[in-house]
Amino acid sequence: MTALAQQPTFDETSRTSAAGLHFHEHGSGPPLVLLHGSGPGVSGWSNFADNLAVFGSRFRCLVVDMPGYGGSYIPAELDRPYPALAAPAVLGLLDELGVGQAHFLGNSMGAGVAAQLALLARSASSPPRRARASSA
Repeated sequence: MTALAQQPTFDETSRTSAAGLHFHEHGSGPPLVLLHGSGPGVSGWSNFADNLAVFGSRFRCLVVDMPGYGGSYIPAELDRPYPALAAPAVLGLLDELGVGQAHFLGNSMGAGVAAQLALLARSASSPPRRARASSA
């Protein structure tokens, strides 16, 4: 039987991008971007912290607080559907971190943002990208 990995803490995994997007980074391997759902007080940490030790044993986990949630910036305007607002912010984070391709796991609203990311990845104005998505 394999021993479970030590559960990482909020402080040791916490990061903030240059654009003000808060996220947690843990583990090594292929990138896995975890996108939370919606609701009062929700964040990437509240949705996925209990899974980080397991996922981090196989993946470089990037647990994102999407715009307006957790420790991330609050958008000045909500002028389009939320997935269309959040997806470019997540894409900017991935660009900043040098992540060209990743697996995506979205919970509820996060799955909608992952779908929007897939659409952006296929657009003619975007550089070629590859993504694998699943929803929880």
